[in-house]
Amino acid sequence: MIVKRKCIVTGKIVPTNNLIRFVLLKNGDILFEKDKKILGRGAYCINDNETIEVLFKRKILNKSFKKNIPHEKYEILKKEVEEYVIKK
Repeated sequence: MIVKRKCIVTGKIVPTNNLIRFVLLKNGDILFEKDKKILGRGAYCINDNETIEVLFKRKILNKSFKKNIPHEKYEILKKEVEEYVIKK
């Protein structure tokens, strides 16, 4: 069975192998998760450059996690995602 999740940017339901995941941990920290194994509240985004750009430009993670995420944290997450997407 193929697991599907909803993209927080487009609203499309997509198989998880086409998505990247961000996790809100119980301590309030937010991580970009490459392996999709860390427990916590997850938010998924389609793994393509345009959608990822919209995610960071509009700061959509703030809405998904109901939390105001500092600009510095967005920059760290963006750098991690860019490195991951380039390697794939």
